[in-house]
Amino acid sequence: DNKVNTQDIISLLPYWANKGIIKILGSEDPEMNDDLFFSKIKELPHNTPEYEKVIFDALFTNEDMILLSELKNKIYSNTYKSFSKLRKRLKQRELYDEENYRIFHSGKLIWGAAMLVILSVICFINTWIISGILIAVAAITIFVIHFLTPKKSEKGLYILRQLLGLEKFLKDGDPSKTSELLKQDPNYFEKLFPYAIAFGLDQSWMNKMESFDIPPPYWFGYHNPSVGRKPSYGDFSKSFDVPKMKSIFTSQPAAPSSGSTGGGFSGGSAGGGFGGGGSSW
Repeated sequence: DNKVNTQDIISLLPYWANKGIIKILGSEDPEMNDDLFFSKIKELPHNTPEYEKVIFDALFTNEDMILLSELKNKIYSNTYKSFSKLRKRLKQRELYDEENYRIFHSGKLIWGAAMLVILSVICFINTWIISGILIAVAAITIFVIHFLTPKKSEKGLYILRQLLGLEKFLKDGDPSKTSELLKQDPNYFEKLFPYAIAFGLDQSWMNKMESFDIPPPYWFGYHNPSVGRKPSYGDFSKSFDVPKMKSIFTSQPAAPSSGSTGGGFSGGSAGGGFGGGGSSW
């Protein structure tokens, strides 16, 4: 979606779990059944991208297990730093045609088109109809060029087509095809789950998979479980609350009132657009 969003960062959690780097644990305690534990199994590989390291190190700074609720108001600066690192990495992957972007998607071009629109309105007000029409056509042409000229490189377009195909499958895929893929690969759900989160389809994907009577992801369990007690897929889908995670990962302490001493933190926007950036994967 040409933006770096909080769900892109949240998608790292099941991504790491699939690689055996962390485990995600629920709780049998009714008072904690909507909370999660993140348990570090091993360190990230040496060549891990910086945007991953920023979040991983923030989670496991002092201990190997952290409770989701304990991250509230504590991890937001790392989340925004990870956004910046991810934008930088996407730019390095040459997914966009930088020259095309510079020429056809500059602010000056849009500013010029806006001025032409204003000028055409002035012409119409003064009954200079022909001039007004010509100027309006020029403005519309600039807007069309801006929105229709491809911004992505060939590499970027190739990856985009793959991701759009995957998004369509996650959203509207044939249940019989999904059933066949689950038979071929029992871990099919968890492999696609990070992508579902990044696409904003996590809840619909979890709901859709519930009809196939699958077990929870192999990396999900209970923290200090009762003897023989194992979580069900329903336990997992109820515990893995992406909107709650997004809220916690970007939550900030309340700014002090005007009468208080000390300075407050001015946070950035979660999910700002990337000039020359792209979707995450």
